[in-house]
Amino acid sequence: MQRLTFGPFMFESARGVLLRDGRPMPVNQKGIRLLAALLLAPGEAVSKTALMDAAWPGTAVEESNLSVQIAALRKLLGADHDGGEWIATVPRVGYRFAGAVSGADTPSESADAADVRPLIAVLPFGIVSEEPGKEYLADGITNDIITALARYRWFRIVVRGSAFALRDKAADQLGARYALHGNVRHARERLRISAQLIDTRDGAHLWAERYDLAMADVFAIQDEIAERVVGAIEPELLKSESRLAIVRNTGNMTAWDLVRQGMVFSQGDA
Repeated sequence: MQRLTFGPFMFESARGVLLRDGRPMPVNQKGIRLLAALLLAPGEAVSKTALMDAAWPGTAVEESNLSVQIAALRKLLGADHDGGEWIATVPRVGYRFAGAVSGADTPSESADAADVRPLIAVLPFGIVSEEPGKEYLADGITNDIITALARYRWFRIVVRGSAFALRDKAADQLGARYALHGNVRHARERLRISAQLIDTRDGAHLWAERYDLAMADVFAIQDEIAERVVGAIEPELLKSESRLAIVRNTGNMTAWDLVRQGMVFSQGDA
């Protein structure tokens, strides 16, 4: 596995994970792709076209999207040891990584053993139905959410078998930092799906939502719910991990201090 280090950071390219002092930093997929492209050409100008192709492969996007993602990366990385920016703008060309980067090949086994990315458990959704034998609906939704979340590389997912074994138990038994609970209610031709994201450390509710759908194509419903839920909770996970990272890196500042100074990320920042 290739590890690239700069300042207090380590970037593990194969897993798409950015660490600071050994702790994972919350970076979305597009940010990971942009950072990888810049780190692989340290000190060299990387064109905007090349960066957009890296972050949005096969998709036509506005240049402003690139600017937003670069700004988010700069905010997350902070200043380098000289007080400058890690990512420099190259006028009329693109961007370049301005810091010194070193790389080393390390065995994947040791990296896996030291995996400190936050762990999320998707617990099997419950089912309440007027008709017997509808458990497949809830299990299908659970499976599709697990599959959709697995696309994100900056956190880990409890494997399906382990999650289903915890059907009526606490997620923290597996060391999961976050747990996604939910239930499905089926009545005639209507479905009501409720879901909530919990921080297992203190039981805080980070997100909750309810969806009402007409019973139609089962697979289409499972796909739609999985995409809606994942699209909603991934920003919430980013915000939660961002707050933790800021607190770790700002010593004894209180959460209220961070809010007053505008250092806690908003959903738009994520």
